[in-house]
Amino acid sequence: MYDFLIVGQGIAGTTLAHQLIQKQLKVCVIDNNPSSSSSQIASGLYNPVVLKRMKKVWHADFMLETLLPYYQNIEERIDRMIIDSNQVRRIFNTPEEQNNWHTLVEDPNFKELLAKGIEENNNNTIAAPFALGRVLQSGRIKVKEYLKGSKNYFIEQHAYKEDEILYHEIHAENDSISWKNFHAKHIIFCEGHQARFNPWFSYLPFACTKGEVMTVRSEANIKHPLNGGKFILPLGDDEYKVGATYNWDELNEQTTEEGLNQLKDGWSKISSSTFELKQHSAGIRPNTKDRRPFLGTHPDHPNVHIFNGLGSRGILMAPYLAQCMVNYLLNHDYLHPEMDISRFNED
Repeated sequence: MYDFLIVGQGIAGTTLAHQLIQKQLKVCVIDNNPSSSSSQIASGLYNPVVLKRMKKVWHADFMLETLLPYYQNIEERIDRMIIDSNQVRRIFNTPEEQNNWHTLVEDPNFKELLAKGIEENNNNTIAAPFALGRVLQSGRIKVKEYLKGSKNYFIEQHAYKEDEILYHEIHAENDSISWKNFHAKHIIFCEGHQARFNPWFSYLPFACTKGEVMTVRSEANIKHPLNGGKFILPLGDDEYKVGATYNWDELNEQTTEEGLNQLKDGWSKISSSTFELKQHSAGIRPNTKDRRPFLGTHPDHPNVHIFNGLGSRGILMAPYLAQCMVNYLLNHDYLHPEMDISRFNED
């Protein structure tokens, strides 16, 4: 018998599975290997500052404490280099944006997150009229390498099953879970936006958004991830990822001409360099109405759990939230009320 069945091998499920396996627990990750999930097309950028509003990400300090130690450990475990510590630069388009940066740099809450010195723009293809600000403790995790390497590791550990879960095939008793010929003490759903259709958790207030990204080839010679409305992420070999769009109305994984035009416009506002379109992709982010994650246990089924709602910051949030979830499951530790799904239980 397994200790945990984990449904979904996106960023959330992968991170939680690693942390449970590290506790010497018997885990099986069940995934149907989708090609267009939000995790598969994620940029992998981690950034503790919401640059549009210049605010700290919720629980950013806790997340940063766990982030690099976790991913460094995973690099050893899966024998792949997945950390790119190239820091994000924010483009200043107005004097006010630059002045706001100077003010926040002096704020004790931001002193370890924002670099003091303003960086001059030395790339004549980049439109940065009022220079650049560098975000400390930012960078990128190579998501595809992380997920692929982790899948191979889980297979080696006999902890992976490629299959589609049909909810009616799951039988949840008070002390066990059964699905096909698998038996476990617990099941944890880490299935991203698909949880909207999950009979145990469809009551949770998801506010999913469709996002589109494009990959291009260009001689723009951009050295660092740039944020200037849209983001431009250097991938190496003159390739860049550009994103992302937000669409609340069309929750499907089909790319659109409108989305592509937004991405092209986002590139042109940052760089004057021409580009060749290599790929255009779409996915659905598991955002939530209150912008807080969904962690916890179904109110009527003590061995049915959810780990979801990481939205567009999964790479940053996952290591810390998985740690919280593991401590909750194994030690009955307290879950912060803003992440615990019990906040939606009826009185």
